[in-house]
Amino acid sequence: MDSLSFNYNFDNLNLVQLHKEDGITRDEMIYAFEKPSRRITQEGGPALEDTIMLQTEYTPKRRIIRVAYICDGETVFFLGAKIADEIEVDAFYCGQ
Repeated sequence: MDSLSFNYNFDNLNLVQLHKEDGITRDEMIYAFEKPSRRITQEGGPALEDTIMLQTEYTPKRRIIRVAYICDGETVFFLGAKIADEIEVDAFYCGQ
């Protein structure tokens, strides 16, 4: 079986500011996206391109981040990322 391959688009983010504030990198966001998970919530819809996915993952930097993105089936458009706070960790990481 062929593995899935996506294009990644970061045009909606200020990567310099994101790294400066929280140390979050492109690679960390991609890692969170590619990690098989049940820790995904969604908003919007019903069309795929109108659905914002919110994924909460533990990363190689030993922290839990939340990543927001839209996926059209070929390209993942990253919309935001942040270090999860205690409430988000409890609700979206531990509670799943």
